[in-house]
Amino acid sequence: MWIIFSLLSSVFAALMAVFIKFGLKDMNPILSMSLRTFIVSIFCIVSIFINKSYKMISSLTSRSILWIILASIVTFLTWLFYYLAISKGDVHKVMAVDRLSIVLSLILCVIFLHEKVSIYSIIGVILMLMGGLIIALL
Repeated sequence: MWIIFSLLSSVFAALMAVFIKFGLKDMNPILSMSLRTFIVSIFCIVSIFINKSYKMISSLTSRSILWIILASIVTFLTWLFYYLAISKGDVHKVMAVDRLSIVLSLILCVIFLHEKVSIYSIIGVILMLMGGLIIALL
């Protein structure tokens, strides 16, 4: 099931990038990002009530809250630089460089999460790195 969700995420990420570029034609990138975040927050709150996950709030630990805060800060910085990049560059080039996060994720997951990677994963990441750089630089 994870692969279906991943493919759907990929489709919506591509659509998101194009929609952002259209929306940035007449708008400041930071204002656009802020409005998007507000709207996304509304959808998140609604989904919390739809699936009744609000009942789990009391089970959060201070450790998990810390990681959520850190992830939120990083998410903000990701979106900020993403919007600034899309406002200045071609969407396909920005997306190619942005997806190089896959390379960094693999490295960080091995170091911090001790995930095992196969030689095929390493070859795939090298090819992604090369492809992303070729798309972005040519």
